[in-house]
Amino acid sequence: MHNESISFPYEKHVRINDINVTVKKMGLIKYAQIVKELNTLISSVIRLLRIDLELQEAEVIEEKELTSQEKAARQSQIICDIVSDNVEQIITFLTIAIPELDRQYIENNVGIDDTLRLIEAIIEVNGLNKALSDAKKFISLLIGDQ
Repeated sequence: MHNESISFPYEKHVRINDINVTVKKMGLIKYAQIVKELNTLISSVIRLLRIDLELQEAEVIEEKELTSQEKAARQSQIICDIVSDNVEQIITFLTIAIPELDRQYIENNVGIDDTLRLIEAIIEVNGLNKALSDAKKFISLLIGDQ
């Protein structure tokens, strides 16, 4: 049996405007509180990426090649759509995951660039990618490989 040990930092410091924010590892209660917002965000990202994939497939059929500027504009549009469609979930996610940032500060002072850096830090500090992978393995063990 292979024991795999990956260590994640307990906290990460991110500078947002005029303050240093400490993103800390969340306990199970906080994680449970953000699951709803996280699921909504993930679903929205998947939906928008599917739409983008359909557009790309249509372009292939039409033999239309996008320039690098057009591709960058499309990626920017996807990010803007995710934020505008899910702004309440993002704000709630951030206020739960980073309690030192109050809702009003996030609404008035945290930009899209800051939001992406904070979410990246939350994912990194909490090892969310590894946790999701481990959860899938755990479910497979429970139900057995079918």
